[in-house]
This record gives sequence, structure tokens and C-alpha cells, in this order.
Amino acid sequence: MLNKISIENFRGFRSLQIEDCKNFNLIIGKNNVGKTAFLEALFLHIGSTNPELPTRINLFRGIGRILASAESMWSPLFYNFDAGLKITIYSMEIKYKERKLEIRLASRDSVKLLRPKEKREKGTEVSVLTSTTPPDRIELKYYNPQNEYTIAYAIIDEDGIRFENPRNSDMNGIFVISKGKGGGREDSERYGQLDSKGKTQDILDILKRIEPRLKRLLTVPIALGSDVHGDIGLGRSLPVQLMGEGTTKLLSLSLAITAVPNVIVLIDEIENGLHYSVMKDVFEAIIELANKYNVQIFATTHSNECVRSFFDAFNVLKSKELSVIRLDRVDDEITAVPYDLEALSTVFETGWEIRG
Repeated sequence: MLNKISIENFRGFRSLQIEDCKNFNLIIGKNNVGKTAFLEALFLHIGSTNPELPTRINLFRGIGRILASAESMWSPLFYNFDAGLKITIYSMEIKYKERKLEIRLASRDSVKLLRPKEKREKGTEVSVLTSTTPPDRIELKYYNPQNEYTIAYAIIDEDGIRFENPRNSDMNGIFVISKGKGGGREDSERYGQLDSKGKTQDILDILKRIEPRLKRLLTVPIALGSDVHGDIGLGRSLPVQLMGEGTTKLLSLSLAITAVPNVIVLIDEIENGLHYSVMKDVFEAIIELANKYNVQIFATTHSNECVRSFFDAFNVLKSKELSVIRLDRVDDEITAVPYDLEALSTVFETGWEIRG
């Protein structure tokens, strides 16, 4: 479980620190304050040895084409689009395991300049990187808890993008994006894996919270794979997508939580597709499922009803493992304001607006 997170020079974050993370962490704040960017930074950190991820999060944002240069392709990742900066994403677990990811643009012919020996005036900055050719790659340098590092690259050349030195990550993470409709290939594969192990009852139980008619789930072969169908007593099964957005979203969430033990699940706009009247009941089920599978969750929301429903659900379950983190923009800096259950209780009793 991550306890402390630090992000530097990523997207709109010049420097952001969050401490005392819980099992469940709800990220709130106004539009364009960095809620989704925070999840993206964590996604990169969890998959620090996978050089495909900087390109994949562009796809999450709807940027689907390969641009002409490394700088134009990846500069949106850097603070103020300054591709000369170095992104640093750091985490510490409760047991004091530290990890760090450094991301920068580089080229084959890059050389480091050593700081001159002569004493410089205070405040003078010395460049530490120059290049005889424009950058052609993004470099991911990852330090594991033993402080050993590996380097992986995504490189732009005449054939497109190629990846060098990818490795399996020592952390497991799943990103459930807000624009995803759910019920697709990944959900089918995850459900099929659970079904082969006889471990689908948890999924069925949680979906019954919003679709009481549901009798069973099954995978149905289609041309390029399979779909998850549900039997609600109509004489034939239906694709889950036809059972409503809430059912489809909840299927994706529950499969993400149960897919891999000890995983970190990132959920953008967790309330999407869920009616406010079922939120508390659904969130109780999600919390219980996450605890059962030892999953840590970071989720974003715009909804005050969502925050209140989580607060009520945690009180019912008598758990203190909820942290609500509000991101605020002050001048050009984004800061984090944490709320624990005691602080949330005061907020709701006084009627304050928590979302910023």
C-alpha cells in the first residue's frame, strides 16, 4: 500500500506531495485542477518499467496519432510543456519501501556536462544535459526499493514508435478510465479468468446491488473474442452493455478489484453511471471487495453525493481507511488538502462545500 506520493514537473504539477494515503483515497477538486493527471502519474509510476505507458496515457486523452518528434509527442507530459525538465514520481509504502521514476527526453548522442569546479554565484543554474541532435526518445529511469535502477525507452523513428528494454513491473495496477464504456475485451478476459478459477460469485453479488433480477453471468463467444452476458430472466442472456451504464460500470470496477491480488486500482470519475440513490450501497460493496482482495484504490469524483455516500459507507463499515484529498490551484501551484473521517464529519455537519 502506498503511504506517501510525490510528483514533480508532471502535467500541471510543479511539485505535489500527498501523505498518509489510506486503503481508499478519493480525489476531488474543480475542473482542470489535475485529478485525472494525478491518476496518470500514479499509472506511470506503477508501470515504471513499461515504456509504452507515456504513449498510452496520450491515447487516454484522445491523442491518437504519432507526432513528428519526441518533443511534440511527449511535451504535454511535462510541466508547462517544458520538455527540458525532468519528471520525478516518488512513492513510499507503509513499510518504508521507496520507489522513484524519473522521466526525461533524450537522444542517442546526449552527453552530460559536469558542474564547473569554480564557485558560482548563489542562484546560478547550470544545465546538466545537452545534445548534438534533437531528442528522439523518452527515457524512463526506475529505482526499485533496493535502489537499483533500470532504464527503458520509447523511441520515435521513421517506422513509428519502438520500445527498448521493457520489463515486468514490481507493482500491479489497473486504470479504469472515465471515457471507457466497460464490458469490452478486458472485462471479458478478466471475467473468464475468474470463472476458470470458480471465483465469480463476488462479481455476481455486487452487480445484484443495482440489478436484483440478475441470476448469473456468463461469457459468450463473438467473432474476435467474447462478451460478458447476464441472465435477468428474459429467456435469453443479454450483453452487460444492454443492462445499463451503471451495471456495466460496476462490472468493470469489480473485475478490476478482483483481477489481481494486491493491486492498485485507479478509477477516473467513479460515480459515472451510478444513480445517487444506490451509491452508498454500491460503495459499501466496493469497499468490502477491496478489503477482501487487499486492493488500494485511488478514485476521482466531481460529485458531492459521491463523497457523502463514501463517508456514510465507511461509517456503516466502521472503518477509518478513507482519505478525501482536495486538489486546489493557488496562483500557478496545485496543492493537496486532505480530509480524514473526522474532518469530513465536521464538513457535512456545517454544510461547507468540500469540492473547492
